[in-house]
Order: sequence, then structure tokens, then C-alpha cells
Amino acid sequence: MAKMATRKKTPRTTIKTRDDLEGVFGEYATLVIELDRLTAQMELEIAAVRKKYEDRLAARKEPAEALFADLQAYATLNPDVFGDKRSIELLHGTLGFRTCPPRVLQVPGVKVEHTLAAIDARMGGQWMRVRRDLDKAAVLASVAQAREAGPEAADRMAADLAAVGLRVEQDEVFFAEPKRELEE
Repeated sequence: MAKMATRKKTPRTTIKTRDDLEGVFGEYATLVIELDRLTAQMELEIAAVRKKYEDRLAARKEPAEALFADLQAYATLNPDVFGDKRSIELLHGTLGFRTCPPRVLQVPGVKVEHTLAAIDARMGGQWMRVRRDLDKAAVLASVAQAREAGPEAADRMAADLAAVGLRVEQDEVFFAEPKRELEE
């Protein structure tokens, strides 16, 4: 299968002069400030709607939770109602139990370290996982130290990194931060 050549996109711009730059940035700043204003207005309106429904929701939540607990107690105390099924159909919906996936839990009072040591001793570590990760902070610290030591050390470090399939990059990210203060 033929490999397609990838071309790096060259950015295009309508800006030719400093005045063009000031004009485009002014338009950008105006739009960003308008976006901020609209977002703030939207958040206020959302908060007002939440406030409007807050009391009505709260008034229904507690009784609903009490009724749910009553339904759960009934189902727990009367397993014969379900027969050989996990749920039953009622006029207003379905009532039942869902089987959750199995979980492995720590026995209360037993520390994880004790469990790991016991598994290692009894099972040869059969149920244990050893996770090895690249210590990126240590790599960056070594690179910084090599750069401080001089160009030869930096070159040796780059060769060492390449030998193990690593490289260190530092990107630049463009920003355009408009002044958000109100002009008078």
C-alpha cells in the first residue's frame, strides 16, 4: 500500500501591517468580551431557573426517597413475590433487583500492605500486579542537569535518550489575551 505524503500547512493571514494587526486584534477582543458577557448572563439565568425549581424539587425528593426505601424493604422482606425472577411488572413500572458485577473488597481492619504481603507469601504474587512506569520527572531533571553541565553532556544525554526510544520536546503555544477591563 502506497504511503501518502503529508504536507505541513502554511498558515495564511489577511494581516499585512501593524494597523491591520491592531484592527484584527480589536475585533477578536470585542468578540471575546461579548462571549464573556453572554456566558455570564447565561449563568445568571441558569442560576435563576435552578433557584425557581429548588424548593419544588426539594419538597419531592425526601418523600420520593422514603417511598423508594419502603419499596426496597417490601421487596427484601417478600422474595416469594418475585418467584424465580429478579423483577416483577407492576401497573406503574418494574420492581426488582439487578445483579451487579462482582467486586473485590478489603476486609475491614486489614491493611492493604498486609494483604499484599500475604498474597506474595502464599500465592507467590499470583494475584498481584506490578506496574512499571516511566518517571518523566526524573528524565526531565536529568536532561536539565545535562544541559547545565554543557553542550557535550547535553549531546550525550540526547544520544542516551534516543538509544532508549525517547526524546524531550518543548513546544510553544500561541496566545492572544484581550484586555477584559471596561473602557470608560
